[in-house]
Amino acid sequence: QSSRPAVLFINGEYWGIYALQETPDERYLDDHYDVDPDESNIIKNWKELEHGDSTNWINLYQWVRETDFSLDENYVLMKERIGFGTIFDALLVGNMIQLLNDLNPLPLNKGILTGIPIMLLGFVFMAVGQWIYMSGAQCCGPRDMLLVGIGKRLPKVPIGVVEVLLWAAVVTVGWMLGGPVGVGTLLSVFGAGLVMQAVLTVVHFEPREVQNRDCAEVLKILAEKNGT
Repeated sequence: QSSRPAVLFINGEYWGIYALQETPDERYLDDHYDVDPDESNIIKNWKELEHGDSTNWINLYQWVRETDFSLDENYVLMKERIGFGTIFDALLVGNMIQLLNDLNPLPLNKGILTGIPIMLLGFVFMAVGQWIYMSGAQCCGPRDMLLVGIGKRLPKVPIGVVEVLLWAAVVTVGWMLGGPVGVGTLLSVFGAGLVMQAVLTVVHFEPREVQNRDCAEVLKILAEKNGT
């Protein structure tokens, strides 16, 4: 969001310095990201609709709030299996990110015009990576497990849109806790899911249809192949 300071005088009386800042509304998304206002939905404070249609978001929000997950019949609706893919994802992804941060193989980008294409390219690599490891049917990593679990509850909603809703919820919580929200944040919320949807559409892959094998099942298959 662009901003600039402004010194305010009213009837010759100094009232202080204020920051003029763009409002992240449908016009902002249209001007900066070429998002059709008729295709954008903006929701404030979890369920206050500012623009578009909040039906899918409200349904998800109410279901999460009202569902008693202590009951097996409700818990099983979100229950995803834990496999070696889950374990490797949890153990390796964070450490690989830390390793790359320590090695710092690429120069730090400081420009918006170069930063946006770099982020979009990164989303493509992320989506291709999700497709490769999910297609192995070794279960999803923790974040993707939540994505697929929610996606199964919203079968008519494209999985990429589910990711946008999931990221929007996470960003909202982060913002409420005092975290900064900028251009990169908004681009991640909308871009990651939409790019993922485009990539998965091209490769004809739907993660909600994968029949994952958990750790016990894989070990059993390996034991049978080794004749033990």
